[in-house]
Amino acid sequence: MSPPSSSSSSWDLALRNFSSQWFLVSQGTGVLSLVLRNLNHQFKGLGVISIIIWLYTCIIYLATLTVYLIRCYKYPKQVQSALRNDITETAALSSISITLSTIINMMCLVCVSAWGSPWGLITYTLTWVNILMASIACIGIPYVFLKLEHPGVKNITPVVLLPFIAALTAAAGAGVISVFAKVSPNLQIPLIIFSFILIDDLPDFCALWTPRTDVVCSSGIGDRGDE
Repeated sequence: MSPPSSSSSSWDLALRNFSSQWFLVSQGTGVLSLVLRNLNHQFKGLGVISIIIWLYTCIIYLATLTVYLIRCYKYPKQVQSALRNDITETAALSSISITLSTIINMMCLVCVSAWGSPWGLITYTLTWVNILMASIACIGIPYVFLKLEHPGVKNITPVVLLPFIAALTAAAGAGVISVFAKVSPNLQIPLIIFSFILIDDLPDFCALWTPRTDVVCSSGIGDRGDE
């Protein structure tokens, strides 16, 4: 049996070490496309440039997500170890939701104005999916920080704010959809309500819930091994 080629082993090594931080690339380009689209001072080609960057964001996002899912399938133990021990690796998963927010918002601003209300319903549906993703990130990732990683106050970096940024971005994106997606008021009302929950109540809930959960888990309450 012939040994694996160097190119094959290099690809395997790159795949094994592929980090969730790569989602930050598409997050940055997605934000840039929205900024260019909504600048007060526009010139003739700026809208086209923002659309090109948006399409580029979609390609990078799908490619990064595909590679990361392949990594999860081929090297589940490495992924699990990274998420349990690296606070940056865990927090960067929030960028999946943040990037999706920018993509959905651009889809609403570009496609709804060009092709009408059917695209509004598509963006409306995707927004609910993104709200669910942001809620999971905002509740689950801080719990992982405290329960599994125990980084300590000295090792906490600004990256821990990404889950809450995901919630705020999803809420702001839902506001954009409510205004520009051309959906009925009956569809707008629940979206607006959940947006206010995301932007206010959910971060407050996490700030109170996760430390309390960590205290309960650390104290061994409910641990059958101590009975």
